[in-house]
Amino acid sequence: MASSPIRLIPADKLGELPPTEILSSTRFVARGFNVIYGPSGAFKSFYTLNAALQIAQTAPVIYIAAEGASGLHRRVAAWCNHYQQLPGQLYFACEEVNLLNLPAVKSLIAIAKPIKPAMVVFDTLARCIPGGDENSAKDMGIAIQHNSILQRKLQTATAWVHHSNRAERGERGSGALRGAADAMIELAANGDSVIRVSCSKLKDDEPWATEELRFYPVINSGVLLPDYGDSSKFSEIEIRIL
Repeated sequence: MASSPIRLIPADKLGELPPTEILSSTRFVARGFNVIYGPSGAFKSFYTLNAALQIAQTAPVIYIAAEGASGLHRRVAAWCNHYQQLPGQLYFACEEVNLLNLPAVKSLIAIAKPIKPAMVVFDTLARCIPGGDENSAKDMGIAIQHNSILQRKLQTATAWVHHSNRAERGERGSGALRGAADAMIELAANGDSVIRVSCSKLKDDEPWATEELRFYPVINSGVLLPDYGDSSKFSEIEIRIL
């Protein structure tokens, strides 16, 4: 895959570039680099899968499920049951794609190109940099560079599902990740059954206000919905029609 030639754009033509847009009714930046992070148990994958399914109703999405793939069918079924929708144009790869390995990234680009995805999800970052050091600016820089190549070649957004640090006061690893991201979405679970979703970075706009979600059981899994209060008040049938 040959390198793309550098294209110079006159300053007075910058306004002709595509403006910053949001994918569907999600918080994910179109054609941008999105990072979703938080501690274990903060429903990061549920949140990201929910967004992927929303986007997939109108545009293709590729979801690299590098961990926890065995339960995905139940999560998808729960979402479809609740919203009375089909999965849409959502595709899964139930194995890691090594972001540190350019041939692996090029292989993904070749597979994805005919699909023309609006977003490619990597869940989780740790599984998609096997042998890499998250604290290393060098390793993280390589992964970010390869992610950028994928974005340019596919004209797509990417989303990395990541972990918070031990203090749970930010994302784990090198600061190169935050520097490169267009959007940083933090999920926090404080033991009160409410999932708080906040924007800790939005490159080209003001961060949006913190949102509160709650996990509601549906069939053999569940969905994340705006916090309506005590989830025990809702039966499975009621949940489906909220």
